[in-house]
Amino acid sequence: MVLLRILALLALSALAACPGPGTECFNGGPPGVAAPDVMEAVAPRVFVPGEQVVLQFASRTAFGCGPGERPDSVRATVLDGRNVSVDASSSLTGVSNAEVEFVPATPGPHHVSVIFEPVGGLVQREVMVATDRTAEARVTVPRACTKLQRTLLGAWVCDDRVFRGAQELTPLPGSRTWVAGNTVWVMGASRISVHEDTGSGPLLERASTAWTQEPLEGVVADEHRLAYLTSDELVVLYLDAEGTLVNPGARVLSFGSGRRLMLTESAMLVLNHPGAPLVDSVTWTGAQSPPEAMTSVCAFSISPGNAPGVPARCSSIGTPLSDLVGLEADGLWAYSFSSTNPNRATLRRLQLEGETLRESAQLMLSTLTPLAIPGAEGVRGPERAAEWVVPRHVGADIELDRYSVSPQAGLRAGAGHVWTTTGTGSSTVWVR
Repeated sequence: MVLLRILALLALSALAACPGPGTECFNGGPPGVAAPDVMEAVAPRVFVPGEQVVLQFASRTAFGCGPGERPDSVRATVLDGRNVSVDASSSLTGVSNAEVEFVPATPGPHHVSVIFEPVGGLVQREVMVATDRTAEARVTVPRACTKLQRTLLGAWVCDDRVFRGAQELTPLPGSRTWVAGNTVWVMGASRISVHEDTGSGPLLERASTAWTQEPLEGVVADEHRLAYLTSDELVVLYLDAEGTLVNPGARVLSFGSGRRLMLTESAMLVLNHPGAPLVDSVTWTGAQSPPEAMTSVCAFSISPGNAPGVPARCSSIGTPLSDLVGLEADGLWAYSFSSTNPNRATLRRLQLEGETLRESAQLMLSTLTPLAIPGAEGVRGPERAAEWVVPRHVGADIELDRYSVSPQAGLRAGAGHVWTTTGTGSSTVWVR
């Protein structure tokens, strides 16, 4: 009985809302409140140049009936990443929505602005256009790889296995590997070893040294040095001219966690939380201490035959440590969520210049965009998707490459290549 009374009241209120038969009403949102953008919570497509883009937009209108309370026209403008206008058509659909069509000619972000008149306001959206690389040349590594690296001479290091073409070579003595040029560093259960790819046959072990396995904060290597960071020590191993691994001693650090390492010609950069200083009596550049929640950067001088020195000064970058998601030899990728829109994120590139990190490019995108970032653990966006994008740093821009893969396999990005696993237990690799 109560339910019937409620339904009757709802019916009366609905009749009262619209004046009478033949009057078309619409509900774009509560009176006085802008209607949400219906597309923002939907996983966005990533388009390619030459592909037709069709978008649906909801006007920013409240409940209304009759002429003057709903839009009667719409116009749209589209600008590409260099603010060049792109031809677009627009039309009203339904009572208060619009459809916009255009064909992008170049990759990069495209900004779409839709204006409803006389009511409905301005609605905007970013559309990603990427270069599709799926059909480009691929190679097959006959194993499903969790971590995949490549030497300059073409050997693939797949976890602890090594392949040259389809031929499997002698396995490495551990699965924690770092490739730099033709040098392969391996941190095994009780030894650290360094191996060389000569271009034919198995990798040759050049040197090794004993070590005690322990949790690591970070590891980075080049062809002649390997550095690792524990909770309280910074260690740098050198491969000398005689082929001997030399450990000149560790630098004891203050306690910290979640830190990052970068290697330059003459210094080791340690990126740290500001609340956990690495060393005492350090001069801060431009301030007594880094800004709250921002990352501190300390450059420890390193040279063969000497333990890492105490940094003369530290600086800070305007990026929380938790946002630094991808590490490459010449820079970092940072991924941060918008504080005003939960569906938006910013991808930024921090480039290494000497011993300083400077922001060189940024790109806004949806948090639902499947994104594989080079040097990152894991992915951003959905874990399963048929289309993935991988960022590429080009001058002052970030460009995106698109790859179509099996949704169950996903995509991973390494240094200069991306790969996906197949149902037959192998990996399909694109060299970028």
